[in-house]
Amino acid sequence: MGDNVVLAASIPEQQADFRAQYSLMTVDRTGAVQLRVDRSGQVSYPQRVASVPGVSRFAWVDHPSSGACSASDDLRTVDGTGTSSPVDPPRPADEHMRGGELNEGSRQVVSTSPAGTATVVTYGPLGGCRPVYPQRLVSYLVGGATPTYLGSGMLALAFGADGRTARIVASDPATREHAAALSERSPAPPSGLDPEAGRLDFTTADGRTSTLAAHATAIAFTPAEAAAGQAVPDPPAAPSRIDTDVTGAKIPTSTADLLAAIRTAAAAGDTAALAELCAHCVDDSVSWIRTDRGASATLARFAATHPIVYGPSVVVPGLSMQACIDTNEREQTCTAEQIADAGVLGLEPGIATGNLDGWDEYHATGPRYLVVEMRDGDAFWTGTTLAG
Repeated sequence: MGDNVVLAASIPEQQADFRAQYSLMTVDRTGAVQLRVDRSGQVSYPQRVASVPGVSRFAWVDHPSSGACSASDDLRTVDGTGTSSPVDPPRPADEHMRGGELNEGSRQVVSTSPAGTATVVTYGPLGGCRPVYPQRLVSYLVGGATPTYLGSGMLALAFGADGRTARIVASDPATREHAAALSERSPAPPSGLDPEAGRLDFTTADGRTSTLAAHATAIAFTPAEAAAGQAVPDPPAAPSRIDTDVTGAKIPTSTADLLAAIRTAAAAGDTAALAELCAHCVDDSVSWIRTDRGASATLARFAATHPIVYGPSVVVPGLSMQACIDTNEREQTCTAEQIADAGVLGLEPGIATGNLDGWDEYHATGPRYLVVEMRDGDAFWTGTTLAG
């Protein structure tokens, strides 16, 4: 915006369509005031996005709220040359966004930073309402025709000239209780951890990365440095081996090996290998594998999720036997594993009832599962139903 200063002027409630609405205007060095968003474009304005030299537009984070635990933050922009309506850049909607279960009404913009003519935006769950896990923090470059995924697990990400990069890496909560405590954003969370702070890593122009601080809350390059910044996505992560259950507890190595073998064969569509692995199945699983064209894809998804102990068996996905609720207030709080599994399975949230009425609930329903039994330390695939 050059030498202009952006102002957000509060609109009286009796004149606004909703509470906490603003009109945006700029003031230049002569004192002249220019309305930048027309009357039909009332906005909420909790956070501005820094501008860079040579860019004649400004951006902000819009925060339309329907209550303390219901909001859908988004980046909005407006041309800096006159009065106009806000523009909403394309919103991310890929597997990383879905994997974090950052649904309409349950996400916030955690941080922003300019990178050239675009903006780096990090989305996450609404802190204080939903559990915050690193994989739920997803960063994108927004400003082109399609948002570009940059990486996960960061509270903030910024790019400077010549490849310089700064990032605040989120702490990895070891337990559900820990994650809930972090989400509460209390002044003094357990263990002295701050939910809005993380490890500050800086990468130099020659590619050397070092940790500058163990406890950082914000990062920024100078406007000139940010204007020359080029966002570079993190390398794709390799598929992770499933070696824990839905609570994060380790599962026997033999069970993890069996799930990995099923996943590999299913991903390759190798029905002969799947039938061989299912040699101990006591139901119609082998016939289903050989005759149902969708069986391999279904098994590949199942084997990429976390199991749960169910009676004498281990059942995958665990969400088929026990639902979870996307809130940090009860014992049914979704674990990091369950959030990841909901994304893998492509689950749409249901609505919880009872004491948790209105919260998002995740439950994998369907007639098929992966059922594994342990015998003398060995794992055997015994079926895809519980009827055997």
